[in-house]
Amino acid sequence: METQSLSQKISTGWRLGKIAFVFIENHKKILFFNFLSGILYAITGLFFLALIIENSALRLAFSSQSFHSSSSLLCFLFLFISITSSVITKVALSFYTAQLFEGKPASIRASFVRSFHRLQTIIGWAFFDATIGTFLSALRSEKKGLSMSILALILKTTISISWSIISFFVVPLIALQDYGLIDTIKCSTETMKKTWGETIGATFNVNLIGALFITLWYTLFFGSLYLIITYAQPHPLPTQNILFIGILGITGIIIPLFVVMLIMTTVTTILKTALFNYTQNKPTGPFDKQLLKNSFIEKKNITASII
Repeated sequence: METQSLSQKISTGWRLGKIAFVFIENHKKILFFNFLSGILYAITGLFFLALIIENSALRLAFSSQSFHSSSSLLCFLFLFISITSSVITKVALSFYTAQLFEGKPASIRASFVRSFHRLQTIIGWAFFDATIGTFLSALRSEKKGLSMSILALILKTTISISWSIISFFVVPLIALQDYGLIDTIKCSTETMKKTWGETIGATFNVNLIGALFITLWYTLFFGSLYLIITYAQPHPLPTQNILFIGILGITGIIIPLFVVMLIMTTVTTILKTALFNYTQNKPTGPFDKQLLKNSFIEKKNITASII
């Protein structure tokens, strides 16, 4: 595989991201999947936030070990439910996108019918993914010495990278094939290895685009807010003004971040569907096949590439 320079990697990522955004603009119904995913995630998050607040009282009533067990269970349940709802919408989006790529009639209803037809595999996948996520969370939260912390970090990084490679094509495979869970995971790994060989990840880092956008937003928003507080508000600030500014600040942090994360997830799902179709010699829509071929890098370039 041809080694790409840093500028080529950035160029590949930018071009793929730009094509994906234009594709969404031309097929605005795709935003419905984004909207629904956001609602489901918000509902799940609020429900578990209430449980976490209640669970914090366990510090007073139970031992530290019991509290950690309860926290791990809540973490697993949150991940399991949120991953299940997220993958349902991602599978529907992947199916919808593949239909558009192949010039077939694309229907939101038919896409969700397909997704729920694959519900058993989705639930199995969510269980596996939530288990890995809970284990990684436990590695991060455990109190340990410096040497153990370094070992835990190495283990966490290794598992995270390996799992991201293994699971790369799981969503389009669930959407477009009828394999069981084990065969889906196996096929995802084999497809990656067969098509790109010794690769570590895709060079299209749409999350970088999102990070740049959110950084720009925070700079402008909080810069403006600081100027307003400093020069346009009486000092000391009245209580009602403090409350309003606090709510405005929290809203300015959470909502833009939430929207950007949803959009980046949508773009990534579309790109993975295009990449999977490429591996199957099927239409890839507006995505150039040579560009898709060049979107992966060699394992030795790990530091520059994680998707």
